[in-house]
Amino acid sequence: MKGKPMPNLYQPLYDKISQMTLSSEKHELLVIVNGLNEKNKTTKDVLKLIRGALIDLRLEIKYLVFDLEATRRERDKALGK
Repeated sequence: MKGKPMPNLYQPLYDKISQMTLSSEKHELLVIVNGLNEKNKTTKDVLKLIRGALIDLRLEIKYLVFDLEATRRERDKALGK
């Protein structure tokens, strides 16, 4: 498969297609399986990006909450509460 690692999910399908005798059908199915493999890789990459963004967002929210609490304490201290 052109040097790309095949996920275990697709390997049995790829093996079956490789054993087919009709080259026209075999080629069409291999194109489909390769497309699935690429879409799977793309999906995994997008999920990694989303996870990273969520981690960054959580950290930013923690900083914002900390700043908000500090601002409230300063305000209360300034107002004499």
